[in-house]
Amino acid sequence: MEEFTEFVMVYEHTKDKFDNFINFILSANFLDEWSKEYLDDKWMQYQVQQWINERFERKTDNIGEKLDLDLIKIIRHIAQNQSAPSYHPFEEREIYDLDKLAYKVIDLAPRVQREYLSKEFSKTGTLWKTFYKQFIRFHTAVNATITSILDREISGENLNTTSGTFKTFTIPNPILTTLEKSQIKKRDGYACLCCGASGKGVRLEIDHVVSVFMGGETSLENSQTLCSICNKNKSINEINFRFNETQLSRPKTVLNLSLPHAQADRDVARVITRIVNFFYHCKSVCQVNWHERRNGQYYSTWEISLYGGNNPQWLLQHKAELLNFIQKHLGYTHVQDIRVVAPGKN
Repeated sequence: MEEFTEFVMVYEHTKDKFDNFINFILSANFLDEWSKEYLDDKWMQYQVQQWINERFERKTDNIGEKLDLDLIKIIRHIAQNQSAPSYHPFEEREIYDLDKLAYKVIDLAPRVQREYLSKEFSKTGTLWKTFYKQFIRFHTAVNATITSILDREISGENLNTTSGTFKTFTIPNPILTTLEKSQIKKRDGYACLCCGASGKGVRLEIDHVVSVFMGGETSLENSQTLCSICNKNKSINEINFRFNETQLSRPKTVLNLSLPHAQADRDVARVITRIVNFFYHCKSVCQVNWHERRNGQYYSTWEISLYGGNNPQWLLQHKAELLNFIQKHLGYTHVQDIRVVAPGKN
């Protein structure tokens, strides 16, 4: 699995309840089920709602209506890491006040400003990398804060910065307009960027490449067109299907052949494309070649053609699993082999 960082905001009046919940999960005997890479949303919600009823007060503890999602993040972390999540007390919140940092660099020349922020981001003992993971996200957040300050100066608003407001988790996410959604679908060819689904009967949705939960902004650049099936499967994972080359540094150890909601799709090429693209975390599949007629070139041997930059050996390591899936679950028992090819690769 590709690692990523998520956050849960714990308040003073809920900390004891979260501590008790974490201790309960650490001693539970059902963590194997929660450690799987893909889980059904309805199943998770059913489990979590019971725990909320038993261990929390909905009226006072469900701040921002995110308690269920927060608990799911914690359970998944414990199940996959076999340890409690790290707790970062906010006595040091002054250090991470973006307004104060923005005021320090607002008048610096672009090159000097970037060098300053790069040193701040890499400074030993700080949590900037934990919060933003990549420097470009950190740099974008600071620039957004600078823009906000300048806008407030122009409008004459009060710029009192002595309160020490902690802004790391309050990045604004406006809703895309109808026109912007239309622009995104047009840019993406009115088709799902993952599986290629389009046309009548296909519900196309706008997805955040970087999830709002991970600090992603609501913008044209951070949006992509997915069908409802692929969007549901992607969940809050960061996958940019506008890329044709994998962004993973190493292959995933699991080829997920039981993607939730895939049973709603009867198009074989789309099913295979969806599975492989989620495996490579990009739009890796150029074409799936297969025939149903005996005299077809790809009747007994199907071929998955990848875009350049995607190593076929990553997928070929799971050829037996994929072949078994095609024969038993898709019903094509005559298929005897699978070829995976990419430009310049065997």
